[in-house]
Amino acid sequence: MKTSLVILKNSVGGFPQLLDEVESILTPHFYSALNTDNINVVEALYVQYEELVVPLLKIEDNKVFIFYCSSQHSSYYNYIFDIMMDAQSRGAILIPSLDHLKSHENKFYQELYKARLTIPTPKSWLLGSIEDIAYLVRSGLDFPVIAKLPQGFGSKTVSKINSLEDLLDYSRTHLTPTVKPRKNIFKYKKSLKKYKDKYPTNTGSIVLQEFIPQQTHDWKVLVIGNKVFSLKRYTRDNDFRASGSGNFSGDELPSLELVDFAYNVKQKLKTPWVSMDIIESPRGYLIIEYQCIHFGPYTVTSSKQHYLLEDNSWRLVKAPAIYEEELATSLISTIRGESSELAVK
Repeated sequence: MKTSLVILKNSVGGFPQLLDEVESILTPHFYSALNTDNINVVEALYVQYEELVVPLLKIEDNKVFIFYCSSQHSSYYNYIFDIMMDAQSRGAILIPSLDHLKSHENKFYQELYKARLTIPTPKSWLLGSIEDIAYLVRSGLDFPVIAKLPQGFGSKTVSKINSLEDLLDYSRTHLTPTVKPRKNIFKYKKSLKKYKDKYPTNTGSIVLQEFIPQQTHDWKVLVIGNKVFSLKRYTRDNDFRASGSGNFSGDELPSLELVDFAYNVKQKLKTPWVSMDIIESPRGYLIIEYQCIHFGPYTVTSSKQHYLLEDNSWRLVKAPAIYEEELATSLISTIRGESSELAVK
């Protein structure tokens, strides 16, 4: 059985698993750690998928792994997703899996996926229309809750909802009207009457999560292979949100229970690496959000130490790590089957 590794890059040859806002991870550090003995490596642009990648997928006895990048721009993301879905249908093994690409910038799907895998998380409710609110209230929705849109980062669309009126206001702001307002008020009212009781009035996607009070911080945890990197992130002054605060501490160590929890979540996700936002609650540790693709390196580059799993126990390593090298090493380990970290479908 032959093995091929395809590194798929964006249209300008970049691979924005970013080191910073512009720099690709495909640096000399990455390639020096990429031990590809007996692995056929092909680098290609997405636009070259049919020319260079599809022929590899047609070769018998050739296991093809695809290491690929995503995008936070929805139109380009959709282009990437369609190509990756085709590649998987042709037998490619995606790193990370298609479920994790679907979860990128998609908190709505992420809640469904976490529930499927029974990953501990705050209780959530998923809205598809403004009419869904009445059902959720009848079903016992309690306030306050946290509302967020599927896309976005740094808590930009995250709000604390204290009442039904707040939720209706948030929904009217962020859901799309079925009937768009018109300058001609008579035609507008006629359209409203036509669609009344036939279609929801405002549609889209909103994630509601239970509000867990007295949170002063969360943990930004990045697990790569058998290493756990972490930063403690404090909330803003007079704010419940830690995400986007930029108030990090690299001096404080997580408990070994938190380290175990984070590593076990990575194992459940069947991924070589995962970046997570974790809070402590009366029910234990909970995952707020995670990403397995297009996450930043800050947790690694700012950590003064990390934990290494050796012989089923954690050893504290007080030394810096190079982000690109860690990804490359975990990538090759996964491909060589030295770890069971991949969801192969």
